Amino acid sequence: MQEINRILVVSRITKNCQESLKYAIALAWKYSAELFVLHIGPDPLELQELESSTVCSNEELADAFVNAKSTLDGILRCVRVGGLSVTEMIKEGNPVEEIMKAIGDKEIDCLVLRHPDETRLDHFLFDRINEELNRQRPCLIMFKEIQL
Repeated sequence: MQEINRILVVSRITKNCQESLKYAIALAWKYSAELFVLHIGPDPLELQELESSTVCSNEELADAFVNAKSTLDGILRCVRVGGLSVTEMIKEGNPVEEIMKAIGDKEIDCLVLRHPDETRLDHFLFDRINEELNRQRPCLIMFKEIQL
């Protein structure tokens, strides 16, 4: 069985990303692994697509990111107090490229991604990325399904 020493969880800084983060935290505790949290904002091309679609307005998106980031920060503060090694990275740009770069740079053993739920924003932010990463299989990938 493959050892899991370094776990990367990807946050697109949305409300439901906290479920993936909690799952990755549980894995990190179970395997005494280091946890890396990669926050990725939408790249400029995604923002252009969002602006031209009816998914949501830029103002709604900005508010959602601020609220979600605040919640994620609270979860991570609690985990650090408990002694888990957590490294946060904040990137903008092409999500697949940023994730692949982090996997290589940090020598990641396990990638935790969230499975998109039924909202249009989640499909927009996650589907293409998950498909591409699953095709490339840079390491063990676990998809966390979010229960609505």
